[in-house]
Amino acid sequence: MKLNVVDADLVFEGVFTRPEFALFRDASGLVGVYFDALQKNGLRVQDIKIDLASGTLADSNISFQLFNSQLGVYIRQDRVAVVCTHVRDDQISVIGSVGTDVMSLIQSYRPGITFGSYSLNISLNGTLEGSALSDYLSRFVVGELSELGPRSGSGAAFYFGSREDRISSSLVMDLSGALAGGLFVRVNVVFDGRKLDSLAVAGRAVSFLRQALASVGLEVAALGV
Repeated sequence: MKLNVVDADLVFEGVFTRPEFALFRDASGLVGVYFDALQKNGLRVQDIKIDLASGTLADSNISFQLFNSQLGVYIRQDRVAVVCTHVRDDQISVIGSVGTDVMSLIQSYRPGITFGSYSLNISLNGTLEGSALSDYLSRFVVGELSELGPRSGSGAAFYFGSREDRISSSLVMDLSGALAGGLFVRVNVVFDGRKLDSLAVAGRAVSFLRQALASVGLEVAALGV
């Protein structure tokens, strides 16, 4: 069953095994490494912000904004993250490429950094082809709560423990609050950093997203399903 994605938000993050407190000692050098790599995606000097003076150490960060601030890259002393808003399905491959660069570059810059975990959290809003939304969601609902009133909708949530290279994962489906008559799907997965190389994690995350959607009968064209 095809899910036509109208809007998507995602956070792709790598958490260091141990905070790298000296990471910003040469902030200009770190910025230069990322500028050289991300310039092909349209990064400009005015898209870079260095904020090392406010708040706690956890608040200190260097950020890069791409695609008119639709995609942000954030480097902190304990993690790196890619945050995307209002993603179209035809942008997923580009985001995957940026994600690979972001994770691998930090280890090239600081070879001693290792990742304890990686995570992907993606929320999709779209329309279904091939089934009425109510019929589709009702497949995952067992039992009725008629004493509470007539049912006007339904949803489902699944949570999973450790398996293979995954520490945990979850899948949530519901009526979309952002798209009238649409389906909302959220997939979250946390990978064990000891079992995945930083160059491979973006592709592995997309692979799991494809697997999770297929497990509930959904296809998204941009994922090649």
